[in-house]
Amino acid sequence: MRTNPPRNTESWFKTLENTTDRYLTSDIHGARSALLDAEALFRSTGPRIPQSAFALAIILAKRSEIEACLGDSEAAASLLDEALRLLQAEPLGMRAGLTTREAVQTFIRQQELTGVKWREAYHDDSHTDA
Repeated sequence: MRTNPPRNTESWFKTLENTTDRYLTSDIHGARSALLDAEALFRSTGPRIPQSAFALAIILAKRSEIEACLGDSEAAASLLDEALRLLQAEPLGMRAGLTTREAVQTFIRQQELTGVKWREAYHDDSHTDA
């Protein structure tokens, strides 16, 4: 099934780029805000973008990590569960082996070993299991 891209594709991608930059360069609260904005972007127009379910799942998994670090284990678990459901239904997620909570958490943490400001303040990942 062919989908139509967002009406103003250039603006959509600029917004996504902005949220990505904010996520990478902000403290934990700014990163959380950036992910909330990215999530809203994908939920509103993402279905018209190929592999948007995979991207939304990654955003939710990253939010899960942040919520766990902020002490909200219930929200962290809920976000991780939704991410896992999306990944299990998405061919890209299945091919990547992202079929368990542990696999998703490991994938996110491996992606963020360097270059993510908020993560650098939380070196010990043992307290982030949702």
